[in-house]
Amino acid sequence: MEATAEITAAVDNVPALRFPEFEGEWVKLKLDEVAEKIQDGTHFSPVLQEEGNYKYITSKNIRNGYMDLSDVPYLSDEAHRNIYKRCDVRYNDVLLTKDGSNTGAVCLNELQEEFSLLSSVAFIRAKKDVATNSFIYQIIGGPKGQSEIKASIAGQAITRITLTKLRNFKFYYPSLPEQKKIASFLSATDKKIQQLSKKKAVLEKYKKGAMQQIFSQQIRFKDESGNAYPEWDEKKLGEVFEFYTTNSYSRSLLNYDEGSVKNIHYGDIHTKFKSNFDITKENVPYINEDVDTSRIAESSYCLVGDLIIADASEDYKDIGKAIEIINLNNETVVAGLHTYIARDNYNAFALGFKGYLMQSHKVRLQMMRFATGVSVLGISKGNIAKVEIGLPTLEEQKKIVGFLTTIDNKINYTSKQLEQAQQFKKGLLQQLFV
Repeated sequence: MEATAEITAAVDNVPALRFPEFEGEWVKLKLDEVAEKIQDGTHFSPVLQEEGNYKYITSKNIRNGYMDLSDVPYLSDEAHRNIYKRCDVRYNDVLLTKDGSNTGAVCLNELQEEFSLLSSVAFIRAKKDVATNSFIYQIIGGPKGQSEIKASIAGQAITRITLTKLRNFKFYYPSLPEQKKIASFLSATDKKIQQLSKKKAVLEKYKKGAMQQIFSQQIRFKDESGNAYPEWDEKKLGEVFEFYTTNSYSRSLLNYDEGSVKNIHYGDIHTKFKSNFDITKENVPYINEDVDTSRIAESSYCLVGDLIIADASEDYKDIGKAIEIINLNNETVVAGLHTYIARDNYNAFALGFKGYLMQSHKVRLQMMRFATGVSVLGISKGNIAKVEIGLPTLEEQKKIVGFLTTIDNKINYTSKQLEQAQQFKKGLLQQLFV
């Protein structure tokens, strides 16, 4: 990508970074003023098919920058025709998720075929004499557009953008030639981001499938002589772990700047810590220095190999989520509010195996089954102890850890590349747009 844009003098309604052949101020317009059509999909529930002539695209198929078509249902010809009369999405239209967990995800339609949309997805088609789809996509997907979206859904119990709000979003637009130049300039970065996003998704799907086969014992490893390892023992977590108490310090008593004791918060287990926890690769808060930690029992300080299990969650998919500590770097660490420490005092596990085991489908189903509560779910130490697991020999555990760690390393490397590309584009968008 040839960087031919230049820094301009600070002027209202003019971007900081601009191509030298363009001048004049940009004009602020409502999305409705630059769009020929803004429409969402069907609000009804058509009968879905595994095969057919017409795909049925929902919010789960829209990612930032590309369409994820790995799991798409189909509609009958009649159902599609009824939806398409109202929602005639075309190639290169802008697709935007307007409700759901990924509200605000945006991409360009890459399918050169007819398909139907669910109401959770809207499409935007630019007026050809005013704007381009590619430029609208860049605005909505950039910091300014995402900021508008966040502001419009703030405080709502269910994240949703109405078509009325969407039509009233206001952005600055240059002339058509400048729009096309900017969109073309950003296309190489978009292509790189799309490639890395798809690569990461493929690796994650491969890991998920591999884990299902490994922990259901459809795939078995062999020893160095090519012989099968012994059958797995059937155990309950309470038979192979001892549980230790944790502290109850709230997030308000933690900081990221200084301290002598670090604290693993259950919210971070849910949102950011990897299942095999290496403290040198994670951002872990300290307990504030003015907090009295003298009452923490010696047995409650974390050790390498400990499982830290979150006992509370707002949804089933995260209840009982756990991390295994594989490296503490000689730092002093405790586990905090809404967690249990599960410690292998019987040398039954190879380092790293527990983190993968707790992600397995069998364990996750049992954790969800034992969960109690309504708005906030919880799981007791006693119920965690009842969870049944299959336990291979230490040698087979090591083989499993090595195999899955190799996949994780590839995912992590791809994630870093993706984050760098996204940050690079974010910086460009901040300078190229008003």
